[in-house]
Amino acid sequence: MKTILIVVEGGIIQDVLGIPEGVQVVVCDYDVEGVDIEGYIENGRLFRVNGKLCTQIAYEANEDTTGEMDTDDAIPVTEIVKDDEEDAR
Repeated sequence: MKTILIVVEGGIIQDVLGIPEGVQVVVCDYDVEGVDIEGYIENGRLFRVNGKLCTQIAYEANEDTTGEMDTDDAIPVTEIVKDDEEDAR
């Protein structure tokens, strides 16, 4: 199986989509401040990589991850206007 490693620090992964069969996506998140460390230890998802703690979760192809996001209604943003700033809040 091929593995894709995504490294995150200070960001949030909402979902991982479009994973083909035979591929595993591993998210390694170094932002562990405020995380339930004991819960991650119990689930076997807390690791030390290069001396730093991180949580890891693996995604594989299944009916929830093989789909694609519906981008038919997506509109490219070429500039930020006041309405966009209010939506972001």
